[in-house]
Amino acid sequence: MNLFDSYQEQGYVIVNDVIDKSLVSSIFEIFNNYLISKKIVALPFKDFDDKELHNALKILRKENPNEFSILYDSMQTNAGLMGLTYQRLISETLKTLFPNSALSATGHMIRMDAPEDLRNTLNWHQEIPYYPQNEDGNNAAVMWFPLNNHTKFHGPVIVAPESHKLGKIELEHIPSDGVKSEQYVVPEKYLKEFKEIQVVIPVGSAVIFNMNLFHSSGFNSSDEIRFSGTIRYHNMAATDWAAGKNVWKPR
Repeated sequence: MNLFDSYQEQGYVIVNDVIDKSLVSSIFEIFNNYLISKKIVALPFKDFDDKELHNALKILRKENPNEFSILYDSMQTNAGLMGLTYQRLISETLKTLFPNSALSATGHMIRMDAPEDLRNTLNWHQEIPYYPQNEDGNNAAVMWFPLNNHTKFHGPVIVAPESHKLGKIELEHIPSDGVKSEQYVVPEKYLKEFKEIQVVIPVGSAVIFNMNLFHSSGFNSSDEIRFSGTIRYHNMAATDWAAGKNVWKPR
């Protein structure tokens, strides 16, 4: 089955070696320079897998959660992540999945999920309520990718193959309580129809999935931060494009 047919059938595809690792290094360099410039750390780290980096961030999060939050928010505008958006191999893949499209990119995000933390973990959901630039999730996609080496214990994203075929369903809205993020959750009655697949892939690979696909954050039971990135893509050439639609932001 070719890439397009597999995406249509399963609602997601895993694309190996689609992200140039030099761009991951660029994201890290900006991250590292920020840490040093703000005197959060004294010495530079090697990469997102550096054990000393993970230890330093776990201490920062515990002892100075406000500083950790500022770091987290600041990294959402990391120019290295922006530069990765439409690099050649990603562009070629998206053109295969969305022929004759005019793509928009939103929702650039670097996640830093600490071990055994549930505050920002998202339950089973569809992406379309959060990023409604296309009213039909079939005309939009999420690209998720690891920035450090993940095992199943890091809790990478979990997908439910073929669940996108239900279209946009009625989700249960859970407002933010000031600690946990606002959520639109897939009702339990739908979940039993589908199997779950945890996406464990190396740095440089990515999973791209339909915005109607059921997916969930994994639980990080490792002793490391789970660094990952996401970018959302929308087809502006589709008839359901809603120009100027606000992008969801957690409250």
